[in-house]
Amino acid sequence: MQIRPNGSYSRLFNLVAIAIAFASASTCFAGQAPQTKGKSYSIGVDFAKGSQVRVLGEYEYEGSVIVIPEPLDDDKKSKPQKSKALPMRVSAKLEYDQRSTGNGQAVRLYDSALASIRLDAGKTKPELEIANRLVIARLKAKPRMRVEMASIKDMLNQKEYELLQTAADPLSLPLLFKQKKATVGQKWEPSLDALAKFLNVDRIITTDVKMQLKSVDHGKARVYVSGGVTADQYDVTSEISLAGYAIIDLGAKQVISAKLSTEEKCPPGQITPGFKGRTRLDVSFTHGINNVALSNKALADAMRSSKVAQRLKYDSDRGNYRISYDPRWKLIAGESDTAIMRFIDKGELLSQCTVVMLPRRAANEPLELDKYKREISKMIERDTNAKLVKSSQIKTKTGMKAMSVVVAGEEQDLPVNWIYYHVEAKDGRQMTFVFTLAESVADRVVGAANQLINEFEFLGAGAQAKVAKKRAQNVYKAPK
Repeated sequence: MQIRPNGSYSRLFNLVAIAIAFASASTCFAGQAPQTKGKSYSIGVDFAKGSQVRVLGEYEYEGSVIVIPEPLDDDKKSKPQKSKALPMRVSAKLEYDQRSTGNGQAVRLYDSALASIRLDAGKTKPELEIANRLVIARLKAKPRMRVEMASIKDMLNQKEYELLQTAADPLSLPLLFKQKKATVGQKWEPSLDALAKFLNVDRIITTDVKMQLKSVDHGKARVYVSGGVTADQYDVTSEISLAGYAIIDLGAKQVISAKLSTEEKCPPGQITPGFKGRTRLDVSFTHGINNVALSNKALADAMRSSKVAQRLKYDSDRGNYRISYDPRWKLIAGESDTAIMRFIDKGELLSQCTVVMLPRRAANEPLELDKYKREISKMIERDTNAKLVKSSQIKTKTGMKAMSVVVAGEEQDLPVNWIYYHVEAKDGRQMTFVFTLAESVADRVVGAANQLINEFEFLGAGAQAKVAKKRAQNVYKAPK
């Protein structure tokens, strides 16, 4: 199965995140107290359960985004499109209070989460909506897992999610700065998984990164990290060079600040554009705060349930419909009546989903499964390798009828499945979903595809105005 790369800029917000690492290790620091020769220090970071910390992060990216335009037509003989480098500059600021709830999880209340992005001649300013200021963040110990984010009161959209996803996330620091006995000047290697989580990438392929206890001054350790990695990010391999330091309070096992920087090269992929440039990060931590909005009572009142699912939302431009989805789906393009999404799991691109709104049917003439099967059979009758193998009908969680038809076939001599879904509301509004995937990965995609269908909903008559107002005005800005 071949899925063409496109010019989507969905990852622009994540460029701030993916490229982050430690700031220049070449900086000199004067006035430090002499070290005790040969003394061993215990290096570690721990966000104790119930503790609160205020985090202020500032991020800058400068470089170019590499895109490959879509062909002008579907003619297979058309010449391949040349890649284009578009200048980009990003500045972002995240300011929030965090309460650790243990086991790699924390609740965050954002005062400010905004960015300014200049791409070529265009400019955007994504911000976090008011309803999404209270967020649960999780970091699971499993390999290839990144920090998960879920809004407690509503759902994040993809731009918000990528805005909050940064490298050097506080939840990754206890893994990178794990308990370690070291003398001043001593170097050691971080674990590959800890480094991957810190850099917010799927997997480290090769690395020569070293950590070093550079100095200890009045109980404050300066720990350097420097080197280079090749890493899997979504469906491509990146080259990242990094260097810098963090200040750690040895007695309290708390990170006080980190200054970070990288240079990165990443080719265009089928999920994200490529990029080349430098990223800088400056994060400070204020420990021992007590925000009453993060108290047990406040959180109990805010939580819809004891478990908050990680879901993103896409509301169509006109407010016609909403797609709720697992972040493993990436929204590539979205318009009033159509959307294109791609599913990536463990670094592999597994499926594409095309969503199209159909003309409304008469409410008293719903489409039946037998007729839907005949329609699909007619669509594939010219393909001698394609055959209808399965069909079913369900009622979705949002109360609509959903019919599915599975077609087996071949594409470039590989077994492929096309899964067609027809979703219909009682008032005659209807939507079609077409999933394209290799037959060999069907068991990894079907669950995520079913979730898309089950949680899909048409929005009410007043949704268009609400969506427009929310996008234009309903954002939280920190008080001056």
